[in-house]
Amino acid sequence: MPTDVQWYLEGYVDSSPSFRRIPINTTPFLIGRGRGVNLDLDGTNVSRRHAELFFFDNALLVKDLNSRNGTFVNFNRIGAPTSLKGGDIIHFSTCEFRLGWRSAADTNELYNTSSDVGALPRSLSVESKEFLELMRLEAVIPLFQKIVNLNDGSTIGMEILSRGALMNFYTMPADLLRVAAKMGMEERFCRLLREKGMRTGLTFFGEPMVFINAHPVELKNPDPFMKDLVEIQALYPQARIVLEIPESLVTDLPRMRDLCKEFREQGFLVAYDDFGAGQARLMEMAESPPDFLKFDISLVRSLDTAARARRQMVKMFVKFASELGIITIAEGVETQGEVAAVREAGFDAAQGYYFGRPGPPESFKLSEKSGNDTGVPLD
Repeated sequence: MPTDVQWYLEGYVDSSPSFRRIPINTTPFLIGRGRGVNLDLDGTNVSRRHAELFFFDNALLVKDLNSRNGTFVNFNRIGAPTSLKGGDIIHFSTCEFRLGWRSAADTNELYNTSSDVGALPRSLSVESKEFLELMRLEAVIPLFQKIVNLNDGSTIGMEILSRGALMNFYTMPADLLRVAAKMGMEERFCRLLREKGMRTGLTFFGEPMVFINAHPVELKNPDPFMKDLVEIQALYPQARIVLEIPESLVTDLPRMRDLCKEFREQGFLVAYDDFGAGQARLMEMAESPPDFLKFDISLVRSLDTAARARRQMVKMFVKFASELGIITIAEGVETQGEVAAVREAGFDAAQGYYFGRPGPPESFKLSEKSGNDTGVPLD
């Protein structure tokens, strides 16, 4: 530990309005809650052993200790030990500090309240604080949408489509995922949606086929994702889980073959989602065929009034998939005309507002018999 410089953190340590300076006088310097820490932030949402400061080659670094709500340096969440410099803004969850230093020859008492320091230059953004509160409260509402067999109208499965439920905060998943990405919490947020969706839905449904969306970040390092899925499957063995992989990720054929093989060995099924939203990847589909292929709404919307060339193209894609043994699903079906068009194109199943908007599980239940349980005409 260097002896020529005294490092310190400055900020509001507790509910007191006093602005305090806390010397970093030992290494490692542990931040957390309760006994055994050097900076006790009890009463906050930091973890018990949240982070530590330490010296390496005369440089001061901060390391997050797998905390629940993260450590941030200059508003960026860290995933590895990070070098610090004077003036850096550090957040332990939402607790904010500025890093300072002075010459060791300076004998001023560091613990004195400093009335002229002023407020810290910035705060962790309001939306980031709200997001952490959403995660703490698990403030999401699982919604479900039917996937309907076009031959007899029976429900073949449910897709989990959640919404945020924190007052005066975002509700749509795209907005919440944007904040989660900024905070490096995408995987944890997706895990919350999955776990709460399964826990809530299977209280009402019998033995459903559940379609779960896989986030691109989770598939970059699929081992933790696979572990979560296996744990969920063990808790809810009556459910058949279908993993929805965005079409844009189906690019690395060897990797996709390996992933599909791993998923199926664990008893999961695979769906490629949003087919046709970008480049229709027929080669990848042929080389590594999924169990289900969900056609993007851009191909399905107004198909009944579309030009003949477009209808023929969709029909060709459906025929190609069917010959590979893939179950085809039309997404975004909203009108009776579109129902007729997707049936004529040869789709096996469909999903969309025509059959029901996403809703809480108590608003409907899976039919245990064949036949039209959608309550709407298919012809």
